[in-house]
This record gives sequence, C-alpha cells and structure tokens, in this order.
Amino acid sequence: MAVAYDPKLASVIADPYPVFRQLREEEPLHRSQVLGGVVLTRYADVKACLIEMCVSNRHLMPRAILSGHATTGKPRGAGATATARD
Repeated sequence: MAVAYDPKLASVIADPYPVFRQLREEEPLHRSQVLGGVVLTRYADVKACLIEMCVSNRHLMPRAILSGHATTGKPRGAGATATARD
C-alpha cells in the first residue's frame, strides 16, 4: 500500500519523523502526487543522486524567478538541468 505523505498536513509539520520512517521502510523512492515528483528518504540514494547530478530543486522555484522576469523583465538563458519530476 502506498504511503500517504502530504508535507502540508499539520500533523506532518508537527512531527514528520513517523512518516519519514514509514517512507524509508516501505517506499524509499516515493512518487508524490502532492509534490509532483519523487521523495528520496535514504541517505545513500540522496547522495548517489547528488553525485550523479540527476536531481534539481529548480522546479520548486516560481517560474517568474527562473525565467528572470521577476528581476529584469527579460528571460534568462536556458540551462541544462535534470529534475526528478514525473
């Protein structure tokens, strides 16, 4: 059964460790509909992805900031960034 993980729930914000433990044990690579991507919960998996540069937090930033419109009004150059999004 899929782990119900919603980081916006008050119960998860108050004490996230039980759901983190459940994710680590049952779904170390959790596909999150809420976040629109994946959640890695094991140190070795996170380290491997960071070393291989297969993930990015770039998709978490507002699009206006990423495009440069928020500061200059002009789009920035496109960069080659891989993400762990679905």
